[in-house]
Amino acid sequence: MHTLSTRMQAVLLGLLCLGTFAAGLNGGFVLDDHRAIVGHPAVQGTASPLDAFSLNFWGEALDANPPSYRPLATLSFVLDHRLFGESALAFHLSSLLWYVGLTLAAWAFARRCMSPLAALLAAAFFVVMPVHVENVSSLVGRADTLSVLFILLALLALGPAIVDGKPITATRLALAAAAFLAGLLSKENAAVLPLIVALFVEYRRRRAEAPLPVLRAHLPSLVMFALLGLYAAIRLWLQPGTFSFVSDDDVLVGASFWEQAGYGLELLARYAGLVVAPVSLCTGRKYAEVFRPASVSLTMVVGASLCGLAAYGSWRSYRKGGFPFVPAAFVAWCLVTGLVFPMPESMADRFLLLPSLFLCLALGPLLSSFAARNRGCQLLLVIVLGVQAVMSNLQARTWHDEGTLWAHAVRACPNSLHNHFRYAEYLSSQGQTAEAVWQYAVLTKGRHAFPYAWSHPAVEAERSMPAEQRVREMHDLLGITLSEPEWRERFEMYLRSMGKWQEAELVAKSSPYRRPDAPGPAGPQPSE
Repeated sequence: MHTLSTRMQAVLLGLLCLGTFAAGLNGGFVLDDHRAIVGHPAVQGTASPLDAFSLNFWGEALDANPPSYRPLATLSFVLDHRLFGESALAFHLSSLLWYVGLTLAAWAFARRCMSPLAALLAAAFFVVMPVHVENVSSLVGRADTLSVLFILLALLALGPAIVDGKPITATRLALAAAAFLAGLLSKENAAVLPLIVALFVEYRRRRAEAPLPVLRAHLPSLVMFALLGLYAAIRLWLQPGTFSFVSDDDVLVGASFWEQAGYGLELLARYAGLVVAPVSLCTGRKYAEVFRPASVSLTMVVGASLCGLAAYGSWRSYRKGGFPFVPAAFVAWCLVTGLVFPMPESMADRFLLLPSLFLCLALGPLLSSFAARNRGCQLLLVIVLGVQAVMSNLQARTWHDEGTLWAHAVRACPNSLHNHFRYAEYLSSQGQTAEAVWQYAVLTKGRHAFPYAWSHPAVEAERSMPAEQRVREMHDLLGITLSEPEWRERFEMYLRSMGKWQEAELVAKSSPYRRPDAPGPAGPQPSE
């Protein structure tokens, strides 16, 4: 592959992007897309495009929660809407093209740091990673794509300093600062850039034959940190709750230091699992099997081991004069864990975009060495790439609509209470009452354990038994400790409290203890 011209390599990467994620193009607006696009005044044209800077990402006042501020991402939606109207296909195609741009920028940066073959392989494996599906198929995931794209543009502008260890010109420094600011205005996770720049600069400075003075070498780092400080000050002025907002259903609310530390280690292991074997992608920490640890677990041990491997890899890279891709990946991961500052959904697949980029860059030279062995190794790499592309394609299909997405989510992460709640809401809106009742029942069973781990006791029944039968037998299937009449009465009251009258009536009618002539559920009934 290294014999291909530069232009052909770029075309190959672009086609790989399009082929991998094209299955998501026929999707609609799902989840937060409704708030950030369908309901955003600036996007819909009921407000000026400049209002993207005076409203939060969800189209609400700046002081509304959650305090997200991503005006450039909103402006990209505004442009799509002005050009193509309400076409969901156009929005999805635009997101895919932005991802193509990100891939080409990643490839260009990789070529500055390693051989052409290593750069091509690193970029190719980055393209097809299934954990990136949410960045492309979920339209709000575009904010992450734009943010990382601008981070890469800043790194390319700073190339002489972070790659060659040379002084940086004022023009390049200004371009890098502008790209960094654009990244911050696309999504907040660009805030990690100053640390990454400092890592690269220090690695280069210490390995140089004639190292530059510390202040002169770290001028790019200092400028990035100063810009970050200015951004933080303005952001806190606009949104005072930026760093203090917490969600009631965040598993870390009220957690002790040791629980937070253990959670972080478990989260690292789960992140690694999503990258290596992405079979349980289910749209976010709220929707994933991630809970506050109650004791030392195998997952926690794996996470601690990965921390050790990251430290060892960083030391080896430093000793050999390489690039700090491993510590950069670790730093990028730390920012999105919820451990540095509260994040309602730190397990969202789309947050892995920047850490996985540096991971692929770290693997690039190893992949190149492997491919150079023989044709068998090259064939194996092609097969692995193909498998990853197929998995991404299948995952992209689950983002077609909310029903498809939540049906996949409850299968992939059956222990997630949010999965069952959101799927139940969707089923109820579609008139699928029996299945909705079952999902609500699973939710009520699992709520007693939150925020600690629990295990769905009837996964096999959920997959194989008709909904009507599950509703009749749910007391036994879910292992409810209360007597069945008492539990069903409480469950009916819970459903009525949410206005789910049809579901409550079904629970009453399906009870084996209800007399045939017994009245329906008590309480006020909805008008016709």
